[in-house]
Amino acid sequence: MKKQEAQLIIMAALLMVAPLAFHYYMEVASSAKAAQAAPELVPQEEAQVKSAIEYTGKGSRDPFTKKTVESAQAAATTAPPVKKEVQLTLKGIIWSPTPVAIINDKVVGIGKEIEGAKVLEIKSTGVKISVDGEESTLKLKRK
Repeated sequence: MKKQEAQLIIMAALLMVAPLAFHYYMEVASSAKAAQAAPELVPQEEAQVKSAIEYTGKGSRDPFTKKTVESAQAAATTAPPVKKEVQLTLKGIIWSPTPVAIINDKVVGIGKEIEGAKVLEIKSTGVKISVDGEESTLKLKRK
């Protein structure tokens, strides 16, 4: 019985140590492969690499300078307004005393907003919306 107990203890110890040894082996093997894969640069090659990735910063803001509030405001006032495209699809209309529309798989009522568009009117044939002050009508597609 003592021999079997000793064998069980040895097996348990091996099972505990084996994953650690495997992990250590993988770390050593991967670092050795990385060292082999990275060739040493001679000074001439190093100069070629530096010139290939040199940053000129022409036409760009220097990322290492502090951007002031005044320069940000000046940039905001000089930039033209960006027109946002809204992709809306009218899936259905539920007609009741307070009609609702299903737009982009969301239920919306009159006066509600969906993806930047405000619902102005819901009719049996379509929904009138306003995007940035421009009105348009979403129509139901008949099958």
